[in-house]
Amino acid sequence: MNILPKKSWHVRNKDNVARVRRDEAQAAEEEREAKRRVERAEQEARTEYLRRKARAALQPTGGSRDDGDEEQGGGSGALEHLNLFPLEESSEKKGNEEYLREKKEEKEKQERAIGLLVSLGPQPGSEVTPWYLKSSKDKEESKEKEKRKGISEEEREKKDRRLKDSLDPLKDMKKALGEKDRKEHKSKKKEKRD
Repeated sequence: MNILPKKSWHVRNKDNVARVRRDEAQAAEEEREAKRRVERAEQEARTEYLRRKARAALQPTGGSRDDGDEEQGGGSGALEHLNLFPLEESSEKKGNEEYLREKKEEKEKQERAIGLLVSLGPQPGSEVTPWYLKSSKDKEESKEKEKRKGISEEEREKKDRRLKDSLDPLKDMKKALGEKDRKEHKSKKKEKRD
């Protein structure tokens, strides 16, 4: 039994062969259209180049003007803008560097304060030496600073123990069971009295 030619996905199926031919013809047409557009763009670029070249050749020999505006402008022609204040315009575009730097620092400071800006690496003004490069002397100094802060090791342990106790669900369950047992014990005592 040969059922392969009856399958819709078969390569040699008439419908699939026709679809491939149609797709190839469409791709060839698109390629021709793209090639035609490129040639048209090149032709327009060449034409524009020749037009500019012809205008430039005709401009100086086109006759002299009576008022002499072109000679005063430095011979640059009527097509170009005459800049009378080049220094002022360049400084306007550039801006004040100190002001821009201060603005940037202020913006970064605000973003850090609200938690928007999170940068990797050491923060400005923070310690740069990694923990594994610190000497034992530095470690001892840091421990002494912690002791001087006022929180002793015992107080820290008590605080930690209280925090763990408050977050421990097993401790809560034991407390609830203890209360339940006390209530049951009280109810039994009342029943015995009656």
